[in-house]
Parts: sequence; C-alpha cells; structure tokens
Amino acid sequence: MSQIQQKSAVAVLGATGSIGTATLDVIQELGHPWRAWGVSAHSRAESLVEIAESHAPEVLAVTCDQTAAAFDRTR
Repeated sequence: MSQIQQKSAVAVLGATGSIGTATLDVIQELGHPWRAWGVSAHSRAESLVEIAESHAPEVLAVTCDQTAAAFDRTR
C-alpha cells in the first residue's frame, strides 16, 4: 500500500451508530483515495453486514461476545 493510500484508509469504530454512519457518509462523499478500511459494531451485526456490503472494508469487528457468536453461526 502506498503512503497516500495508508493515510486515507480509515477504521470506523462504532460504525452502526450515528457518528459512525455520519463518518461513513463523509468517506463516501470524499471518494478516492478515502475508504473505510475497517468497521466495528458492538451488537448491531446485521447493520454491520449492510455497511460491509456498501463500503467493502477489509476488516469487520463485533465487540459483543454473544452477537459475535450468533454472527459466526449465521455466516
């Protein structure tokens, strides 16, 4: 990854909350070279899947153990 690509790859923690979704909107509006490299959510796994489908991040994280376990069983 080039230096400019590294500086424009963003990890959005709490991507399913209001600030996280607003951040993703800004990243999408800015366009290339900005991108959501990674996204996380606590318990809204289905919303995280929707975000993954629209933003194609390299990394997804779910911080709630119960949600993560249920998510693993459905994928």
